[in-house]
Amino acid sequence: MKTCQFRYPYDQYDRIWPRPASNLESQVTRTQPSIIKEIIAERHSLLRPAFVLQTALTHPERLSFLHEDLDTGYYTYTLFLYFLEPSDSAQAGQRVFYIYINNKKRLKVDILASGSRYMDVVLKVRANKVVNLTMIKASNLSHLGPICNGYEILKTIPRVKETATEECNFI
Repeated sequence: MKTCQFRYPYDQYDRIWPRPASNLESQVTRTQPSIIKEIIAERHSLLRPAFVLQTALTHPERLSFLHEDLDTGYYTYTLFLYFLEPSDSAQAGQRVFYIYINNKKRLKVDILASGSRYMDVVLKVRANKVVNLTMIKASNLSHLGPICNGYEILKTIPRVKETATEECNFI
């Protein structure tokens, strides 16, 4: 499953967020702006643009995001994932899914288990050119499929030691 990428013009960090391609089975879910205001008040320093949290991709079974255009060579990447439960009637345990990165199960997610409708997750992965982020419904635990409002993939760049004063020729 592939997705299109979208830049939110009001995102001060100029991040790219997923949106569905027109031929996919995934659906776009919209959240009421009043719910977003509640989350912002609850979190105090929400760095995600409210526009991102107003929409989410959902699927009854699985969501996949394949990135095959990363740098060649093994690098460490940090993935930031953002989730907001849009349904007022959903209860903890009703939307449970697993996060896989490059086909390795990394985390079980139940957004409402923390008592909040919002959750963000930070995961690290070492990868060579490809990151496959997949969310799969925990079929025996959940009746709602996975959801994702947005995600970021950031490459960790090794720090280069600065030139010491004694390594310079001053004229």
